[in-house]
Amino acid sequence: MNKKLLLAALALFVTACVPITPTSASEERAALVALYKATNGADWTNRANWLSDKPLGEWHGVTTDSAGRVTSLDLSDSQF
Repeated sequence: MNKKLLLAALALFVTACVPITPTSASEERAALVALYKATNGADWTNRANWLSDKPLGEWHGVTTDSAGRVTSLDLSDSQF
């Protein structure tokens, strides 16, 4: 199965099965760290700032709003 297709399926599964929205920045950070680990983030071609203490909006592919809450995630060029 194509890795991008598998990731898309995983995202749909998680969205369908986990309707709980993180309520704090630390929970959002923990969710992104879990995603990184589950998708072998150490092997991504672009993982700039991931797992760093930098604001989440500075992590490659993560977009946040003015409050620092994650609004979107685009890892299409990270080659899982």
